[in-house]
Amino acid sequence: MLTDVRFLPSRDEPLRAARWLAASLCTLTIVLTASHALASPDDPIEQAPRPGFRTHDGFYFRASLGPAFVATAFRTPTSSVSTASASGELAFGGTPSPGLVIGGAIWWTAAPSTTATQGSIALPLDALVLYGVGPFIDWYPDPRGGLHFESGLAMTQLMRWAPSMGVPTGAISTTVATTAGGSDAGYGALVGGGYQWFVSDQWSVGVLGRVLGASGPKMSALVPALVLEATYH
Repeated sequence: MLTDVRFLPSRDEPLRAARWLAASLCTLTIVLTASHALASPDDPIEQAPRPGFRTHDGFYFRASLGPAFVATAFRTPTSSVSTASASGELAFGGTPSPGLVIGGAIWWTAAPSTTATQGSIALPLDALVLYGVGPFIDWYPDPRGGLHFESGLAMTQLMRWAPSMGVPTGAISTTVATTAGGSDAGYGALVGGGYQWFVSDQWSVGVLGRVLGASGPKMSALVPALVLEATYH
């Protein structure tokens, strides 16, 4: 005779399952917490970028220097100078909005030992210097990038020095000889663009092309330049 035997679940079975599930959840929580605590603090995934890290914001300083070409025309008397030169800049400013710089700067161009011409007459000059002082704007479309564009306005001064000796009598008119040296004031504007590469958290170096134009009652000048720039920003 066969006996029908049925195994009924113990009343403790649900309790054991609940205990097992609770223990598993506790173990998983401990493992995840330990993994997070042991993560490297230098892991870029775990650490947000520091404020100002390789970003164009805050205080701004730039110095630049490089080759240029200066072309000037004088109206009294009519004469001109066209020669290679050196161009530089010192600029200071702030960043009211990320990537947008507003400040003031001094720009200069110098050409030593050049020549002024009046018709067929050539008059040697010891030096020719054009400088400007004024406000500027420098804009980085991407505050973390290197592309930037600048523009500015300037009060300018064009100075030239004639040799104190050695002007042959009769070779150059008295008017040319006496006005070869002098200083002429004017106003100017500049535009430029360049690209920079960060070499540290705040310093970047790059190349900048710009054109400075100036005009006054007695002179006009145009100075294209290609300079190397170093910027703290």
